[in-house]
Amino acid sequence: MRTTIARRPGMGWRSTMGVVAAVCVAAAAMAAPVAPDGASYVWDSVAIGGGGFVTAIVPSRSEPGVAYARTDVGGAYLWRAKEGRWTPLLDWVGEDQTGFLGIDAMAIDPDNAANVWLLAGIAYLNGGRTAILRSNDYGKTFDVVDVSSQFKTHGNGFGRQGGERLAVDPGASKRLYLGSRRDGLFESADGGSSWQRNPALAVTTTPNDVGLNIVLPDPASVKNGRAQRLF
Repeated sequence: MRTTIARRPGMGWRSTMGVVAAVCVAAAAMAAPVAPDGASYVWDSVAIGGGGFVTAIVPSRSEPGVAYARTDVGGAYLWRAKEGRWTPLLDWVGEDQTGFLGIDAMAIDPDNAANVWLLAGIAYLNGGRTAILRSNDYGKTFDVVDVSSQFKTHGNGFGRQGGERLAVDPGASKRLYLGSRRDGLFESADGGSSWQRNPALAVTTTPNDVGLNIVLPDPASVKNGRAQRLF
């Protein structure tokens, strides 16, 4: 199942935090002078410290100054050096999707930094619902591809900082590889819309439930538009 989500600045799932913040802002506003009639306001996300353990930062190979970060329970973020700030990408997540804030892996198109894929899901939230979140506009909007029926992930699980289990083929940006925690190696030939298990690899999981936590296509092996060797 695939749905498209637009990121809405300033909106998040942590309602309790939002209420506390709103009370604080309201109190400050009461003490502050009232803006003159006709004055305009500019609203933006407030930087709040503490958003989960940062498990990886992946810089773009094609666009210097751009990088993405993933966390175990706090979503994903975009860094732009020219702006000098991290922008949250998953503030649109609702209470029925809180597991999507656990990012177990991410991949950036080596030829286009605007294209990013996230492997999202937390085992103990939303029934372990797992999805590929993909964007072609630096995370402003995302397609949500639910893959729960094929494999499940755990962004807050053991080995979450061990490497990227999601990778883009250096020979074709539409082809992706994904090492799951329990169900082996999967491939997509359509940019993540659909996934098929690769039976050539007999290993499906490991005793510690980490599974295949690193997938690395060899750029030197590209032939006929795809990598011929994976590590």
